[in-house]
Amino acid sequence: NEGAIKTLKHSYINLLKQPDSMLFQYEDSPLRFEEPENREEQNSKIDYIVSEESGQVILYPADKAVKRVKLRWRGDMSDCIMVMGDAYARAYRKAFWSGLTPHRQMPWYFYAYDGEKLNCFGVKTSPNALCFFECDSFGITLWIDVRNGGGGVLLKEPLRAVEVVCREGKTDETPFEAAKSFCRQMCNKPVLPKEPVIGVNNWYWAYGNITHESVMAETDYLMEMCRDAVVKPYMIIDDGWQIKRTETYKGTTLRLSAGFSADTSQARREQNDILETLKDKNCHPRILYPARL
Repeated sequence: NEGAIKTLKHSYINLLKQPDSMLFQYEDSPLRFEEPENREEQNSKIDYIVSEESGQVILYPADKAVKRVKLRWRGDMSDCIMVMGDAYARAYRKAFWSGLTPHRQMPWYFYAYDGEKLNCFGVKTSPNALCFFECDSFGITLWIDVRNGGGGVLLKEPLRAVEVVCREGKTDETPFEAAKSFCRQMCNKPVLPKEPVIGVNNWYWAYGNITHESVMAETDYLMEMCRDAVVKPYMIIDDGWQIKRTETYKGTTLRLSAGFSADTSQARREQNDILETLKDKNCHPRILYPARL
């Protein structure tokens, strides 16, 4: 109707303001340390230094070992219909859209979509802690994990744990445009390749079950697909010729990936011929051998 008032969507909280609560989890804190009946005296000092661009979380030395910090901003997110979060390492199936799920852990950043615009919340790259967000109809929570392994840390100097950023979306931009702009906001100094990266990694179809012949055939197929490309494609041989095994060291049995084994060392030497052959096919050859205990 002409003259109707457009309803303001409730799907954005400005995180560049002091949190409504800041709680610490120590070594001796109960599992549900944030519950009112379990809260203890907060012996640690924390600052949330806000500027026009970001909010820096500074954690100071204390006499108790800190494991996690929980920051909570209260606000109305009831019009958020979908959220998408990241993953700590490779995303695989963890980066997906879902309805508003209060206890879904979303590492590093998340997007909140209300049907009209995409709002963005996160921390800048190169933090000094692991972290994840939670979002519910009544607010946003940021968990900051400063543990050393599984234990708390006794800081000797102030720690700039994370730098929080957020971005309110616009109705005249696509969600992709909003997300792209926010990624630039999270990373001021991206490390980018000098040219586009194209090619294949054969783990994603062979899962290590590869041979010299299959690599040659796949490379020929790759070069045919990239015959008009302006850059050389990468042919990545991933996790091939590795068999998990055990070895004994000073009476102790160690379970090693083949990245540490004599067999793999020999296999690597044998792959020199393959690398030279692939170079002759005008691609960038690479061989990945994960080495893990």
